[in-house]
Amino acid sequence: MGTQEDEGGVSSLQEALLTLDQDASVLSTIAVAVAALSCEASEAGLQSFDLTDSGDGSLAKEDVGVASDIKTMVNGSKLVVYAKGSKKPELESITKIPVIIGNFREAVKNLHSVIRVVLNAGKKVGGKALLLGFELRKLGESSWDRARSNLDSANWSDEKGMFEKDCPSGESLRNGVKLAMEADLDEDYVRLLGEVNVVLKIVWKIVAWEAVTAFVALEGVEWLNEKDAEVVESDGGDVKSEKKEKKKKKKVVLGKGTGVLVEMIKDWLMAKRAGAQDNSGLLESLAEDLPLLLDPKGSEFDKLLQKVKDILESNESRRIPKTPKGTRDFAKEQMVVRKKAFSTITNIFEKHCATALDTPAFELRETLMGKYGEDSKLVYDLADQGGELCCLRYDLTVPFARYVAMNGLSSFKRYHIDKVWRRDNPSKGRYREFYQSSVNPVKLCTSLSLMDSFPQNFLEQAPFKHILNVFTYIRVEQKGLSVETADKIGTFVKIRGPPLELLSKLTEQEGNEASELLKHDASKEALSDLMILFDALKTSRCINKVVFDLSLARGLDYYTGVVFEASFKGGVQVGSIGAGGRYDNLVGIFGNKQVPAVGMSLGIERVLTIMEEKAQIDKSQTTQSTETQVLVAVLDLELSVAAELVSKLWDANIKAEFKIHKRVAKHIEYAKESKIPWMVLVGERELNEGIVKLKNFQTGGFNEEVIPTSKVAEELLSRLNSSK
Repeated sequence: MGTQEDEGGVSSLQEALLTLDQDASVLSTIAVAVAALSCEASEAGLQSFDLTDSGDGSLAKEDVGVASDIKTMVNGSKLVVYAKGSKKPELESITKIPVIIGNFREAVKNLHSVIRVVLNAGKKVGGKALLLGFELRKLGESSWDRARSNLDSANWSDEKGMFEKDCPSGESLRNGVKLAMEADLDEDYVRLLGEVNVVLKIVWKIVAWEAVTAFVALEGVEWLNEKDAEVVESDGGDVKSEKKEKKKKKKVVLGKGTGVLVEMIKDWLMAKRAGAQDNSGLLESLAEDLPLLLDPKGSEFDKLLQKVKDILESNESRRIPKTPKGTRDFAKEQMVVRKKAFSTITNIFEKHCATALDTPAFELRETLMGKYGEDSKLVYDLADQGGELCCLRYDLTVPFARYVAMNGLSSFKRYHIDKVWRRDNPSKGRYREFYQSSVNPVKLCTSLSLMDSFPQNFLEQAPFKHILNVFTYIRVEQKGLSVETADKIGTFVKIRGPPLELLSKLTEQEGNEASELLKHDASKEALSDLMILFDALKTSRCINKVVFDLSLARGLDYYTGVVFEASFKGGVQVGSIGAGGRYDNLVGIFGNKQVPAVGMSLGIERVLTIMEEKAQIDKSQTTQSTETQVLVAVLDLELSVAAELVSKLWDANIKAEFKIHKRVAKHIEYAKESKIPWMVLVGERELNEGIVKLKNFQTGGFNEEVIPTSKVAEELLSRLNSSK
């Protein structure tokens, strides 16, 4: 249905698809430019446009792109503010722009992705075309709302009737989508594409009206009067008296992108209105003329489209940088929390007598490949440098095994905290660059102590399982097991519970016969090892934090014994936050002897994600982003005065910084914002008298003491020590 060939050999389906794809793609660009004009016309806050891709897939890529494009268009505008904390109101029709246009862009790309398949194989495209129709409807409704809001901003109440009469409505959009759905049900895909194209043309008209109303709100009729005056003056006329009588129009500073667009529209409209006698019926004229400029088939449209593309693709657009997918920056407030977390981890490792180790950020490719099973495809390859093929390290365990083998070690307790890289798909708590914290060998009580050291009691469990052939090889089609054997294995992997209690059930006698697991040497040995492990955990008073889980399986490519995971107790789900196990054969791959090893890695990034979700990084909390103890506040004196005084504090191992400003209020404001507990104030009077004023911000007030300059370090040390 709907794939008949025309005389030129191109099917009507192919032709309709190409037309829809091209027109929709162009609209996705123009819609952003027009929406930017509406943002300025409404003078609304754009706080919600301050989108930053966190790298974990929590924000849609197209949404971030649209927000960035809008910010590029309005960059430099005095009408909008998109910084967080702005008091400008946010209008719903404005805040929805990134999501609505972003979803439309995504739908356009989805449709475009099947063009080659359709043109070569005639594949049906109903679903993607219908999705585009739905997103077009949302785009049109949102654009209509902004157009109406623009008229409100312009106070052109008389013209609202004309707008509502001539501008297509939401009902026409709904009817168009309904017809497209009916065509889809009839599997008439040529008609479906045709109906979606009709909807697209309706949206074009609405977007044109949005452009008209935004232009009116921004420029009004004044620009036409100014142009007329310029013409009269160039002809030798005297318009000075007329200008004096007119109320001076407030200069409007538009964005660098929108300003270029508005000037282009002005020039085009002036050419269209050449010879007009007056400005009456301006909105009617704009409503008639401006849509011609936005007509894809119009003579001037290509110039307009190229102008918008140039703006978005210019150096100015690249001024808004972003981090690579799956990576993040960390602000000073976040670094405070991260440093504390790293310090906590380090203290636990060192308390259990582990020493620090560092290895290169990249390894030879042959070192890493073949160690991670299917996950080896996630290893980042580096370009050939100097004849060696290298990769960024995937974890800290394999480099550790390589180090042990290279140095002929048989006993080594180390910890390592550093970045690793994985070419993974970012998601909540999962990144491409992240810190890993690893310790080898690890005692289970060490790992539990580590988990207990973090706030919020986020450890739910550290389940343990001894990996046995009888428990893990359950895929019948791969291992050649019978259905009966697979069913028996299935009963085991469902077992989970308190370690000693569950172990007792697994080993208890069945009637007059021993437990089935005790009849096999491998399982008997494993159960014996687990009994030793669980008894040790009980003695260490850790057993209540452990769950024995027979379904757990990890890293069959190099784990040879017990494996374990730690997960979060709470509503935030980010997967395991810590994991490890025994690997007796990994070191032997790099050397001539096998060295038994057991290790654990803590997913520090996931821990920090949890802490953020649990409001540990809350702006309302008092978190000092630096370790500054004292601010030396110098009132408009020479730099040498500040340098001499702060050097005395540094010599006394006091963490201090200085600031020079003539106003005391500025110093106090800075100290409070930076959460610096003490301030030493010195001005010309204090300098002449050989004194300083000491202020304590920890008491909640501004208590002030006067002390001799010669004793400032001594007095501060005394107060700092007493406050510990």
